[in-house]
Amino acid sequence: IPYIVVEYYEKGDLSRVCGKMSGREALIAIFQLAYTLKKCYEENIFEKHGDIKPENILIDNQGRPVLSDFHGVLPKGRVSFKEPISTQGYFINLPDNRADVFALGRLLIDLTKGIEAKLDDLPKPLYYLVSKAWSRDYSKILTIHEFIEEIERVFNLYYQ
Repeated sequence: IPYIVVEYYEKGDLSRVCGKMSGREALIAIFQLAYTLKKCYEENIFEKHGDIKPENILIDNQGRPVLSDFHGVLPKGRVSFKEPISTQGYFINLPDNRADVFALGRLLIDLTKGIEAKLDDLPKPLYYLVSKAWSRDYSKILTIHEFIEEIERVFNLYYQ
């Protein structure tokens, strides 16, 4: 019988802390996730995760975010004919890592202001950053490398 073994995370997932993080804490978490995703792309593990949302990010004992739920991920270069995963607000159907950047933008809103919050609820530095990721104009969405650079810039200017 096939089975999978995974570590248990007693702190649960990020949905438990949505709306409770400071801008600084949220930027650190988003940076950690973005960096993890970037490494997955660089190592050709996958081209995009495609299902980033608070429930799919666990919290380890040190309070760090841990990406989970890889059931929709395909190895790099593979094509799926399945219907893509679609969690409203977090999902756009792009073939590259900008789809994950879009979800990280929404997640930044969730972490600082709560799941029902709007982009306009954010302070200006975070509004700027999210507007570079969470846009319906797909041509304006940053790549993961560009997004990480912007996170670092915003963090250093406003949240050091």
